[in-house]
Amino acid sequence: MKKITRILGLILIALPAFSQPADDVKDPKAKAILEELSLKNASYSSIKAEFTYRLFNQTDAIDETQNGSLLLKGNKYIVNMVGQEIYFNEKYIWRWMPDVKEATKDCAPDPDEEADNLLNPSNIFTIYEKGFKFTYKKEDVVNGRNAHVIYLYPENADDKPYHTIVLNIDIEKMEIISMEVRGKDGNIYTTTLSKFTANITAKDADFTFDESKADDVIDLCD
Repeated sequence: MKKITRILGLILIALPAFSQPADDVKDPKAKAILEELSLKNASYSSIKAEFTYRLFNQTDAIDETQNGSLLLKGNKYIVNMVGQEIYFNEKYIWRWMPDVKEATKDCAPDPDEEADNLLNPSNIFTIYEKGFKFTYKKEDVVNGRNAHVIYLYPENADDKPYHTIVLNIDIEKMEIISMEVRGKDGNIYTTTLSKFTANITAKDADFTFDESKADDVIDLCD
């Protein structure tokens, strides 16, 4: 379960070693692009995405790939990946494993903590909005698309398990193509969006798990 949760968090969201920039580096060009991206994402009533997640560590000979899907509406989300589904309705988080018909239910974390939490897949689209220094590196072709390449560095680097996030943004569509998280342990987590659809019909009730489907619900809120 811990491995699956770690994978989902560094997805859904959804991210080579580089030297840290100076403490005050917030590149104006990178800032303008990130602000435009944030405004566009905030304008959507909902987002549905399909993605590929890859965990790579050359030293430990790890190369694992998983496919998944993500539905977002505000802070609510549903993630389907690695044999489980995760539902979050802003009050509870359910992790549903249909193969064994078992679910766990946990209370939502403090909003301020969750906003800085990579384990929240909705942060794929907002993680860069605060708590980072950033710099515009270059224009490049990523997965056949012209992309802005922006590097982000956590301001409180000692408290984070990663040192760099590489964000690739479609220049024409202003959409995230992929995000790469470079861990201090040598792990590289890459999330690539293969399909992106905005403003689909999604009801608030969709994000509450139907507990009647489970033979056993483990309530961690008690």
